[in-house]
Amino acid sequence: MRLSLACLSSLFAFMIPSLLGGTLQVCVMDPSGAAVPASSVTAYARTTLQRTVVSTDTTGCARFENLPQGHYDLTIEANGFGTERLDATYEGDSDRTVDVQVRLGRTSQTTVVTASRTNEEIDLVPASVSLLDQENFASRQSPALSDVLRQLPNVEMSGGPRPAGQIPALRAYIGPEIITLIDGARINFSNGLFSPLFVEPFLIGEAEVIRGTSSATYGTGGMGGVLALRTLRASEELEPGRNWGGQITVGYDSGDSSQHYNGMFYGAFKDFDFLGSFGYRDFQAIRQGGGTELKPSSGHNFPGLLNLGWHPTTKWRFRLSDEYYQEESFRPNNPQADATFPFLQNNHIQQNVGTLHASRDQTPGDQALQFSLYRASSKFWNEAISNPSAAATNTALATWGGSVQNTTRLHSNAAGNHLLTYGFDSYDDYQFAVSAGTPNPVVPNGHQTDYGLFALDRIAFGERWTLTPGLRWDHFGTSVDVNNGTQPSTSLNRVSPRVALSFSPASPVMIYADFGQSFRAPVLSELYESLALNTGFSNFVPNPGLQDERSNQFEMGTALRKNGLFTKRDSFRFRAAGFYSADRNLIQSAIVGSFKNPFLGNRPIFQAQNVSRAERWGGEFEAEYSSAGWFARLSGSHIISIDRNTGAGLYSPPNKLVGTVYYQFQSPNLSMHWTTTAVAAQDYDSVLVRRTGGYGVHDVFASWYPTSVRRLRFDFGVANLLDKRYVVYKQASSFPNVPDIGRNVRITATFRF
Repeated sequence: MRLSLACLSSLFAFMIPSLLGGTLQVCVMDPSGAAVPASSVTAYARTTLQRTVVSTDTTGCARFENLPQGHYDLTIEANGFGTERLDATYEGDSDRTVDVQVRLGRTSQTTVVTASRTNEEIDLVPASVSLLDQENFASRQSPALSDVLRQLPNVEMSGGPRPAGQIPALRAYIGPEIITLIDGARINFSNGLFSPLFVEPFLIGEAEVIRGTSSATYGTGGMGGVLALRTLRASEELEPGRNWGGQITVGYDSGDSSQHYNGMFYGAFKDFDFLGSFGYRDFQAIRQGGGTELKPSSGHNFPGLLNLGWHPTTKWRFRLSDEYYQEESFRPNNPQADATFPFLQNNHIQQNVGTLHASRDQTPGDQALQFSLYRASSKFWNEAISNPSAAATNTALATWGGSVQNTTRLHSNAAGNHLLTYGFDSYDDYQFAVSAGTPNPVVPNGHQTDYGLFALDRIAFGERWTLTPGLRWDHFGTSVDVNNGTQPSTSLNRVSPRVALSFSPASPVMIYADFGQSFRAPVLSELYESLALNTGFSNFVPNPGLQDERSNQFEMGTALRKNGLFTKRDSFRFRAAGFYSADRNLIQSAIVGSFKNPFLGNRPIFQAQNVSRAERWGGEFEAEYSSAGWFARLSGSHIISIDRNTGAGLYSPPNKLVGTVYYQFQSPNLSMHWTTTAVAAQDYDSVLVRRTGGYGVHDVFASWYPTSVRRLRFDFGVANLLDKRYVVYKQASSFPNVPDIGRNVRITATFRF
């Protein structure tokens, strides 16, 4: 009997971290002292890893019932106000009220889900993380994702000024070496010429960028990190106290003489919420720095979004989203090409991403069980021309995938408090391509599949130490259709471990070390592309013996968050990381011969090959400061990548420094910001034609609400104010010196109803 009681007592101590008691109440006020209803208040306990989200009521107060006693990080977010963060100690056996006064300004996102597949406060993530929200894109009236993403450290989108050719890169890993997600769906299209992402920036609700090893979390492609985009939801557009609304937006960009029109309607009724949007943009020749034009580049696109949510209970949530993009244009069939490229065709692009997501919350805002299904398709086709001769082509990649995961909390005084996330995910890629009505050997028809099991654990030892181990097993297979000839199928199994250790010597400071192994399997076109055509722009040789890329990565970093640094109402945030990676079998396109084209002369023959040993090292930092309507951000990055066998410089984006200063006027309701981007010369790449000169670009933007009701908004500004002529460094060695967009005046008007 005594033994049974002892066992029961031990089990009780293991599962229940502390006794529960009174209520923690957080009351939110604006600068005048008035209550701010519908604010989001998050309480995060470092010792138990518990995250709870409660909205303020009509009195401006959020009540947390029966929280365990301990130290909490509180985050307050409200539309139109700056994000507030503070620490609070809660005894648990009595009621406590915390009063918070929020400031006018822009809300900064504080929670990420991509790094560990669960909600996590950004200041506690042991990785190099950046967050963007819709206002980051709206305040610049961004015509393309690159307009904002390039401002982040060690993040690039290169390939010339046409958005269709801009390919994302993280820490000099590019294309299939990184993972791109839209609403959790993998976007696997990669051919080195076209962007994998076709989504209008005004439809982005949030963007998360995780730099560094990520295969233990997501499998193949996690060498450079994860770029995750989440589309807009009704809750981000609805005004406080309203259950429906809409907006109409019209705008003009002088950089490509484009006009854009967008409509949006959204609402929330009982357990349902919805958002629908449709847009149109036309564009003409691109005006480059110095006044030259990149043409032809004319066309139009149709972006759309449908996002539906259903919350039948306080715990279960379902969300269905469908993002759509269609473009028709007349330009070179290579969107990265300059005006010398002779193959000018009518081109068509269509991308569609549909997702179904279900989750069950353990506590409000803290998801436990999650299911998802998705389909992502990317289609590219063009029309035939006769002089010079170019056949009609059609290329498509469809990805079907899904995942299931669960998060379990285990509490123990001796073994730490655990947040264990485990699950299974899988996807299938189907690639189809034809040229002149027959299979296209450059883009072989085929099939790839990947499925994996993963487990990630966050273990808190008190308030100071956190250990985060992870392990994933993947099986990957590739096969090509018989129409592309007799080629062997390939398969591989890969185990990807990762472990991170973080230490908080004081409440606002976190130091971490991270080690992980990542891989990326070769894609169909790298394995099997084949072309021997004397009128082709380039020819290709297959390489079915291509091996998967592998990387061992080590990173150390720190994060600091400090309120009241110089005044009672200011805040400071700083993150920095240094990293080293040793890579094997890097896959790069190599010139293995040449042929004579009757129209273009000598042209190269390419083959995908492994670079047996490579290494890269570098670092990045981000610093933010806000006070009394002011907001400033400074970020910088550095990276070097070399072939360890020869010492030759590999693809390495040059040093970059980006600074932004933002000010919110209280009267009139006007905000302004200035951004300067300084990029050093890239004069150490062993591929000489890729080298670029240094440059500095300055942008100025403003947003104005002419009335206090905020029904009407005007955005205006100038990107590349001084009309600087510059070239963005890119990986591809063809057309490496296409100047980017010059001075670009942007004007947008938005009416809400």
